[in-house]
Amino acid sequence: ADEHFDASFPVNFVVSSNGNVLLAPPGIVKVSCELSMTWFPFDEQMCFIKYGSWTYTGSKLDLHIDDSGLSERHKMDLMYYVPNGEFELLATPADRIASEFNGERYVELFFRVHLKRKTLYYGLNWIIPSILISISNVLGFTMPPECGEKITLPLRPHLIRRTESFAVDDSIEMGIREIIALLNAFKDRLDEEDRDSDLQADWKFMAMVIDRFSLFLFTVLIVATTSLIFLSTPRLFVKSPVY
Repeated sequence: ADEHFDASFPVNFVVSSNGNVLLAPPGIVKVSCELSMTWFPFDEQMCFIKYGSWTYTGSKLDLHIDDSGLSERHKMDLMYYVPNGEFELLATPADRIASEFNGERYVELFFRVHLKRKTLYYGLNWIIPSILISISNVLGFTMPPECGEKITLPLRPHLIRRTESFAVDDSIEMGIREIIALLNAFKDRLDEEDRDSDLQADWKFMAMVIDRFSLFLFTVLIVATTSLIFLSTPRLFVKSPVY
């Protein structure tokens, strides 16, 4: 329960003509739920709340679910429910379970909360940029060895993505530009030291062979791993249970 809630709040008893006495004290309950991040960001979470008594048997404390006016999908009153920006509330089913212990019957109520994560934000900011960066890295192997952007092309998307993710200031952005300048200077230095045209042609041919092999290998690995990740995600192909 909420520690800031006043448990001594005065509540009236409702006495009926048949002898029933109703006491409905208000209360605020805080519930924590352990999340499974196996299929993030395509995950669904199931949390539950259990109400019952370890002291009073069913003959003294008989609990029932008041689902009058509620649908089969939602057994909780969502009149004051505030939608969440990260999760979508799919269903709130409930069950009444009576179990026997030492010859006595105990009643428990289980309320489940079925949540589904909204993937639009993660798709636009994580998944699609990651796929585009992987494609740009693969395309780098198709560039000729003497091209000046062969080294900086695969690194530039990572640096730009890191800049956007952490919202760096101008000083860090200047540092990124210095790194790119150093890479270009390193390439120019290699070009100056290697002036033998025959040796340079041999190295270009070897680099082209390595590039073609790397292009084939990286393409197969990226397509296979990406397909495996999406195909193994249960939420893309298995529909949520119907309550």
